[in-house]
Amino acid sequence: MKACNPRQICGVLFLLMLMIPSCEESRESEAQSLSRTKQQILAYVASGQCAGDAGCRYVSIGSKPCGGPWEYVVYSTSLDTTRLLQMIFEYNAEEEAFNRKWGLLSDCSVPPPPDSVRCLDGLCVGYWNGVPRL
Repeated sequence: MKACNPRQICGVLFLLMLMIPSCEESRESEAQSLSRTKQQILAYVASGQCAGDAGCRYVSIGSKPCGGPWEYVVYSTSLDTTRLLQMIFEYNAEEEAFNRKWGLLSDCSVPPPPDSVRCLDGLCVGYWNGVPRL
């Protein structure tokens, strides 16, 4: 077996160093894409209006690396709920794949769902321990 000379080793190291920022840029662009998708979902949710408490629901969103959702989204059934739930399903799957690809970690806490959801001034609001969160 022929030994590598220092020039060859430096060349290989240089190429590896060029690849590392590329991975970080890819990870960052994927994270930004996930963020944009979540913002689109939240904007769609914000476009819904309610006329009574019966028209409000909640759904989990996000995929923690340790498992489970990051949070809950309160929405109005005046929206196309099939479309909304499909958007969230796809987003959750993309975030789960992102977490696996990049080997991300998180705490293993499980966020509580809202105690109740109510219609307040035409908007669906979730209540945690009796306190509303918009």
